[in-house]
Amino acid sequence: MAALSQELTESAEVSGDMQQGTLLDFHKRLARLNYDAVELLAKEQSSGIYLTDHKRVNCLTCAEGKPTNN
Repeated sequence: MAALSQELTESAEVSGDMQQGTLLDFHKRLARLNYDAVELLAKEQSSGIYLTDHKRVNCLTCAEGKPTNN
């Protein structure tokens, strides 16, 4: 039991330092920050961001929020 408890504590410490997620996840978490800016943040080790997927998906919320040319 003690070994299991220690393992859970160690994994919590590692995840506290680095946040992992996809490019779309961080786009949503950072108030719809553009993909280029999220990738720049992820390149900085001090940001604590680790991207697991760099796929650029069309964000429906962002598309709806853009003004139309009528």
